[in-house]
Amino acid sequence: CGWKNLEQTPTQNKQKLDKKGLVSVVSGTFTLLILFTNLYAWGVLSVKVALLFLISSLSLVYFIRRSLKIKEPLLQMTLIRNKVFTLALFTSTILMIGLLSCIYFVPLYLVEIHKLTTVEVGLLLLPSAICMIIATMFASKYYPKVGPLFLILSGTLLMIIASWEFSNISLSTSKWEIMWLMVLRCIGVGLSMNPVMNLGMSSVSNKMSSHASALFNWFKQVIGALSIGI
Repeated sequence: CGWKNLEQTPTQNKQKLDKKGLVSVVSGTFTLLILFTNLYAWGVLSVKVALLFLISSLSLVYFIRRSLKIKEPLLQMTLIRNKVFTLALFTSTILMIGLLSCIYFVPLYLVEIHKLTTVEVGLLLLPSAICMIIATMFASKYYPKVGPLFLILSGTLLMIIASWEFSNISLSTSKWEIMWLMVLRCIGVGLSMNPVMNLGMSSVSNKMSSHASALFNWFKQVIGALSIGI
């Protein structure tokens, strides 16, 4: 459908694929994910962890240095010199860590501690998903009127409050309290995530927008996966 209806934009200059950069970033990211996935089982001071950390560090450092030097890198790492973009990247990464860690561990808590079925867990967490959708729509609608600062600060504040309360849960915490904490956290994510990305993307030129979008997605997915492993 998209192929038939979307207007095709001819490319004036075809960029040459940076094969060395691709190999280094894939190997560095892959070994880092394996490391943190098995960190608990292998032990922090094990030979496997040290070896994978060394491989990952060298690969990613090489990728970043290469991206800063060559004319047509796989990703324009020069974007990190943009203070607004870097701040937005860091903030969106923190928000993604908070979102993914809760999505992964709260269902386990409800199943193991409260002995709920998967269907019951899904129904209990459904309000938080709906609230995040509504909060995201609200943020998108009022972003031009109130600007990013109010939405980001209010959303982050809600996430901080919910995170603090999550740190105090115990065996006696009710499932309904968990539900409302998830609602509060997801509203915070919904209010702040899109404004953060919009702020970061608006600080770069149109020419760099594809690289900026790729950096956002790479950082969020990798750091999110690492946070669960940690």
